[in-house]
This record gives sequence, C-alpha cells and structure tokens, in this order.
Amino acid sequence: MLIPFAAIFAIPWALSSSWARDIVVETSNEELEGRVSVDDVDFGWLSGVTLHNVEFESHDHSDLAVARFHAKEVQASFAWRKLFDQQVIGRLNIRGAEVAVDRSRLETETSDDPRRPRPDSPHSSPKQPDDADPWTVDLRLTLENSRILVFDGQPDRVVLSGVFDGTGELVPDANELGFRGQLRARDLRVFDEWIPSGIPLPSDLQLQTNAHWRAGSNTFAVPDLQLDWGPHQLRGEWLASSPERFETKVQLDLASELISTLASEYVPRIGIDGGLGLQMQGSGNLDNLERRSWESLIADASLLLPAVTWADHQVSEPRLSLQLAKGSASFQIVPGSATLQGLDLGGAYHVANGTADLRMRWDRSKVGGSLTPALQYVVPLLAGLRARGLEELSQLDFLGEMALDLELHGPASWQPGQTLLGLLEHWKGAGSVEVSDGEFSPSPVFARLLELLDEEKRLSFSKISSHFQIAEGAIHGPDIQLRHKKTPLALRGTTRLTGEIDYELDLSTLLAGRRDGEKILRLLGDRPLTAGISGTVFQPKLQLADILQGSLQSVTDGLLDRAQEDPRGVVEDLLDIFGKKKRKKD
Repeated sequence: MLIPFAAIFAIPWALSSSWARDIVVETSNEELEGRVSVDDVDFGWLSGVTLHNVEFESHDHSDLAVARFHAKEVQASFAWRKLFDQQVIGRLNIRGAEVAVDRSRLETETSDDPRRPRPDSPHSSPKQPDDADPWTVDLRLTLENSRILVFDGQPDRVVLSGVFDGTGELVPDANELGFRGQLRARDLRVFDEWIPSGIPLPSDLQLQTNAHWRAGSNTFAVPDLQLDWGPHQLRGEWLASSPERFETKVQLDLASELISTLASEYVPRIGIDGGLGLQMQGSGNLDNLERRSWESLIADASLLLPAVTWADHQVSEPRLSLQLAKGSASFQIVPGSATLQGLDLGGAYHVANGTADLRMRWDRSKVGGSLTPALQYVVPLLAGLRARGLEELSQLDFLGEMALDLELHGPASWQPGQTLLGLLEHWKGAGSVEVSDGEFSPSPVFARLLELLDEEKRLSFSKISSHFQIAEGAIHGPDIQLRHKKTPLALRGTTRLTGEIDYELDLSTLLAGRRDGEKILRLLGDRPLTAGISGTVFQPKLQLADILQGSLQSVTDGLLDRAQEDPRGVVEDLLDIFGKKKRKKD
C-alpha cells in the first residue's frame, strides 16, 4: 500500500529533476521556431510548476513576432482538489520578464487567407446548454514588473519600451466567455517616426477592459474600455455581431499640453488654449477593413479643437463634424462654432470616388501681415513683401478687413512620386477675396507707382477685390480692382502656384481727372496704357519705363493717324497741352 502513495509523492521530485527539464526544453526547441532554455524547474502538488530563468530567442527568419523572451520566474498552479467541486481554477504568474517584439513581423491576416476559420453561417442557431450542472472556470494571468520592448526590423530601432504590470481573468458562463483585465505601464517611452522628438508623452498608462464572447450568436463585445495615459483619456465600446460586422463608440480627450507641443513642432510661435475632444460612433465590415477598403464603414464623429492663436490671428474653439458612408467622407465646420478675429469661419471638405471638394468661407474681419504670403498670389501689388521666418510674418506692414469665399475640387490623393504642387496642378476652382479700409507698405519695386499715386511710403485703399479662377496650376485673375482714394487701379494676369507672376496694370485711370490727362487719353485713342508686373511673388519686377516709352510712341502714331483726317484738330490739341506749359514757363 505504501508503494503507490510513495510513487505519487515522488512525481514532483521526478518532474523537478534535470532530465525532466531537458525533455521539456528539447521538445520545445523542436516545436518552436527558436531556442528555449530553462535553468531550474520546481514542481509541487500544491504550489504548481515554477520555471526559473526561462529564455526564448526566435530564429532570424522566424515569423514569430516575439523575438526574445526572458523571465526570472514563470509559475503555473492548478487547484486539483477543486475539480471534485466542478471548479477549474488556474493561475499563471510571470515575474521579472523582458520581452522583445519585432513589429515588422506582425502581419494582419486577410479574409482570403484559407487558414482563417470561418463559420458556416453568421446567424447559426444558438447551442443549447446541457442539463448537467455547469462547471465554474477561473483562469488568471498575472504579469509583474516585466519590461516589454518593441522594435521595427532591427533591435536598435526601438519604437516602444516600458515596464508592465497587469492581470487578465477568464470568466466563462454557459455559452458566454468573459474576460476582465487591467494593465499598467511605467517608464513608458515611444520613439515612433510619426511622433516628433520633444513631445512630452506621459510615462504612466493604465488600461481596464471587460469583454465577452457568446458562442451561440457569434458575437464579441467590449462594453467597457478605459485607457488613462497621464492627463489623456480614451473610452470605447466595441460589438462584433458576426465575424464580419462590427459597431463601435469612441470618446477621446487629449490634454492641452500635448496638443500645444505637437502643434509647435510644425508651426512656430503658435498658441494653443484647450485640449482636443473626439466623439465617434460607427459600424462596418471587418473583412473590408483588413483589405483597407472603407466602402462598408459608416461613422459619425464630432471633433472639438482648441482655440488657436498664431501671429496676429485668433481662431476660437471650432467644432468639426465628420461623416463616412459608402466610401465617401465629409468634414464640416459646425456653423456658428468657429470664429476668426471674432467673426464666423466656415468650411467643408468632401471626398468621394477619389475626388475631393473643398469650400471655405470667411466673413469680413481684421487681418494683418501674417496673411500677406497667401494674398500675394491673388493681389500682385503685395508681391515682394517677405519675412525671414514664420515668426516675422506679423511684422509685415499690412492692415485691412478681409472676406474670403473659395471652392476647389480635384484628386484626393497623390500618385506615386507626385509632389504637392504636382497634385494641385490637377485642382480647379474659383474664389473671391475682398479687403477693405486698409493700407500697406509695398515692396521698393513699386516705389514709382507710389509717386504716380502721390504717396510716399504707404499705399492706402478703400477696397481691394479679386475674383479669380484656379486651373492647371495657376491662379487667373481677370478682375482685380484696387481703389486708392478716388483713383481705381485694375489688374489682369496670372500667378502660377510655383510663384511666377505675369500681370498688366492699367495706368489709364491715373490720367483720368488730372490736368491734360483726358486729352492725353484722347490722343492715345484705343491704344492701352499699361505697365507690366513680372518675376515672382518673392521678387517682382515693374516694367514702367518701357511702357511709358511705348505709350509716347503710341501717342505719336495716333497723332500721325489723326493728322491725315483732322490736321487742324491735332495742332489745336498740341497747342492746348504744351502751349499752356510754355506760357506758364515764360
């Protein structure tokens, strides 16, 4: 009788021996795509199995995402006596682990993968439970003080690292399998390429979630997902009613510090007041998402942006609405939610079938020098005004009240190797800009024009209006008007998106109303009196001397033509213009 009992109690000693350990290690090395080693194994009927200094390293060409694994201790316990009470209780504890994951090996299986199990029907009838008393299952995984490192292809290309503690618990109940888990990360660091250096990401993260899967109805639900990353919060829900269909709700709140620092990486001297909030609910097809197809995705979202101050402009907290349906996407500034300099700012962006439509509207409000680089493309008299950096834009000498209306449409995405300018060359549209009650100091290139307008350094205007068309990479301004006091100036021409300008400035209005000006215009007849503006928006050129020389030649030609029909009238006009000046000189 003692021999069977002695054999039973000897089992833990046998399983803890080196030969048993070697058998486990050898079998693991044959089955896994890598090398496994274990220093010691302890086994007890009550304490379970404890593995000391467990190491695993995958082969170089392995498909396993886990490249390296080392744990000081892995303990697995099982409550054997609870089996008599129809209870399955197990624990797996991992302490002091170091895990290296190769992100480049993570591949998403597509729905066309023949290895992927698929149900015969997404609406299979529920499985009826047995009449026998159900078993209670309690399985728990604990992770203690374990460092996880994620790299991309090469071990020195680290994208994430941190120390993690957490628990995960399976809670089966009849046809439903539940899961509860929580995870905490310390010393968390993210080095991904899309995150600029210097971004203050919190080092602590906490994740809590509840989930359940119902076998009969093929549904998987995550009714409660909570993620706290320092001051940032994520709340979400997920329901997959079949392996193909899902529904989700998401609420995201990002604190002001992160948004402000991230924005300043791209736009110097920008001011951010407030955080970012996102609320979204949507549904779609999982198979299409895996194929990166958005045809089945339907979503409605609301995005609250912080107030922005940049240079001499301030935008209040705008609220955006987003709709996705049947492969199309629409963004819109919620009417009345955004103001620029205290007045309404509106806009919408729509994408469908690879084509994008953009609409911007800005009511009349005060503007300053920071908008000059954009206005130069539609008002060439502003060309040549430059700042050495974005932080100096507000110092450009330009004041006024502006209104904008713009509509554009074109391809929504880049072609391989295509630049932004190459993409915009295929965009078309129209718009109008009106600036009133303003003044500016033009480039020295236009100094002679100031003399003709009886100005010294600054050019004041009651209104600048520009109606333009955009096509083939150029802005065509057939109707640009600048009203200076009582003298209107008209311009016609083209500005290319690359900056080249080619305009004609009508100077005939400068003669109108002046002494002898009407007579000179009469001598010109139908011949134009224009000055050319060429060069670029950065370095413009004003061809004024050549134009005046050509205009004098036109006057001479006009006199000769009129002299053949009305010689006496020509002589009287010349005497009337130059004779008065001669008598005044005498």
